[in-house]
Amino acid sequence: MDQAENQKQQKWMPPPRNVLKVDVDAAVSTKDGLAGLGAVMKDSFGKVVAAGVKQVQLKKDASFAEAEAVELGLRVAKDAAAQSLIIEIDCLDVAELANNTKGSRTKIFWIIS
Repeated sequence: MDQAENQKQQKWMPPPRNVLKVDVDAAVSTKDGLAGLGAVMKDSFGKVVAAGVKQVQLKKDASFAEAEAVELGLRVAKDAAAQSLIIEIDCLDVAELANNTKGSRTKIFWIIS
Protein backbone atom coordinates (compact mmCIF):
# COMPACT_ATOMS: atom_id res chain seq x y z
CA MET A 1 0.00 0.00 0.00
CA ASP A 2 1.47 3.37 -0.93
CA GLN A 3 1.47 6.41 1.34
CA ALA A 4 -1.50 8.07 -0.41
CA GLU A 5 -3.67 4.98 0.06
CA ASN A 6 -2.60 4.69 3.69
CA GLN A 7 -3.56 8.31 4.35
CA LYS A 8 -7.00 7.80 2.79
CA GLN A 9 -7.65 4.84 5.09
CA GLN A 10 -6.68 6.62 8.31
CA LYS A 11 -9.70 7.49 10.40
CA TRP A 12 -9.97 10.58 12.57
CA MET A 13 -9.34 9.67 16.18
CA PRO A 14 -11.18 11.76 18.76
CA PRO A 15 -9.26 13.33 21.63
CA PRO A 16 -9.68 12.05 25.18
CA ARG A 17 -12.65 13.34 27.16
CA ASN A 18 -12.32 16.98 28.29
CA VAL A 19 -9.64 17.57 25.63
CA LEU A 20 -10.19 19.36 22.32
CA LYS A 21 -8.41 18.53 19.07
CA VAL A 22 -7.55 21.13 16.46
CA ASP A 23 -6.87 19.77 12.99
CA VAL A 24 -4.90 22.25 10.90
CA ASP A 25 -3.88 22.30 7.27
CA ALA A 26 -2.65 24.58 4.52
CA ALA A 27 -3.09 24.59 0.77
CA VAL A 28 -0.66 26.57 -1.35
CA SER A 29 -0.77 28.08 -4.81
CA THR A 30 2.77 28.89 -5.92
CA LYS A 31 1.32 30.33 -9.13
CA ASP A 32 -0.67 32.95 -7.21
CA GLY A 33 1.74 33.21 -4.28
CA LEU A 34 -1.08 32.50 -1.83
CA ALA A 35 -1.84 29.98 0.87
CA GLY A 36 -5.17 29.00 2.37
CA LEU A 37 -5.09 28.03 6.03
CA GLY A 38 -7.70 26.09 7.93
CA ALA A 39 -8.31 24.94 11.50
CA VAL A 40 -11.18 22.88 12.89
CA MET A 41 -11.53 22.21 16.62
CA LYS A 42 -13.60 19.21 17.74
CA ASP A 43 -14.50 17.68 21.08
CA SER A 44 -14.24 14.00 22.04
CA PHE A 45 -17.63 13.32 20.40
CA GLY A 46 -16.46 14.76 17.06
CA LYS A 47 -18.63 17.87 17.43
CA VAL A 48 -17.15 21.00 15.86
CA VAL A 49 -16.51 23.53 18.61
CA ALA A 50 -14.81 26.24 16.56
CA ALA A 51 -13.15 26.73 13.19
CA GLY A 52 -11.22 29.30 11.23
CA VAL A 53 -9.90 29.95 7.74
CA LYS A 54 -7.47 32.52 6.45
CA GLN A 55 -5.75 33.43 3.20
CA VAL A 56 -2.15 34.64 3.41
CA GLN A 57 0.69 35.51 1.10
CA LEU A 58 2.97 32.52 0.57
CA LYS A 59 6.15 33.51 2.39
CA LYS A 60 8.50 30.71 1.45
CA ASP A 61 7.17 27.19 1.00
CA ALA A 62 4.43 24.82 2.10
CA SER A 63 6.08 24.16 5.48
CA PHE A 64 5.85 27.84 6.33
CA ALA A 65 2.17 27.83 5.40
CA GLU A 66 1.63 24.73 7.56
CA ALA A 67 3.30 26.50 10.50
CA GLU A 68 0.98 29.46 9.94
CA ALA A 69 -1.94 27.02 10.02
CA VAL A 70 -0.74 25.89 13.46
CA GLU A 71 -0.74 29.51 14.56
CA LEU A 72 -4.30 29.89 13.24
CA GLY A 73 -5.32 26.75 15.15
CA LEU A 74 -3.85 28.15 18.35
CA ARG A 75 -5.77 31.41 17.85
CA VAL A 76 -9.01 29.49 17.25
CA ALA A 77 -8.37 27.54 20.46
CA LYS A 78 -7.58 30.69 22.42
CA ASP A 79 -10.71 32.45 21.16
CA ALA A 80 -12.77 29.42 22.21
CA ALA A 81 -11.10 29.42 25.66
CA ALA A 82 -9.80 25.87 25.15
CA GLN A 83 -7.85 24.66 28.15
CA SER A 84 -6.61 21.22 27.12
CA LEU A 85 -5.65 20.81 23.50
CA ILE A 86 -4.14 18.48 20.93
CA ILE A 87 -3.02 19.88 17.59
CA GLU A 88 -3.04 17.54 14.60
CA ILE A 89 -1.05 18.39 11.49
CA ASP A 90 -0.02 16.42 8.42
CA CYS A 91 3.31 18.20 7.88
CA LEU A 92 6.05 16.14 9.53
CA ASP A 93 8.63 18.95 9.46
CA VAL A 94 6.41 21.34 11.39
CA ALA A 95 5.23 18.61 13.79
CA GLU A 96 8.84 17.70 14.60
CA LEU A 97 9.72 21.35 15.20
CA ALA A 98 6.67 21.91 17.40
CA ASN A 99 7.40 18.76 19.41
CA ASN A 100 11.08 19.70 19.65
CA THR A 101 12.14 16.35 18.16
CA LYS A 102 14.05 17.93 15.28
CA GLY A 103 15.70 21.32 15.29
CA SER A 104 14.43 23.69 17.94
CA ARG A 105 11.22 25.45 18.85
CA THR A 106 13.01 28.69 18.05
CA LYS A 107 12.69 27.81 14.36
CA ILE A 108 8.93 27.40 14.57
CA PHE A 109 8.68 30.60 16.63
CA TRP A 110 10.33 32.52 13.79
CA ILE A 111 8.10 30.86 11.22
CA ILE A 112 4.84 31.84 12.89
CA SER A 113 5.80 35.18 14.42
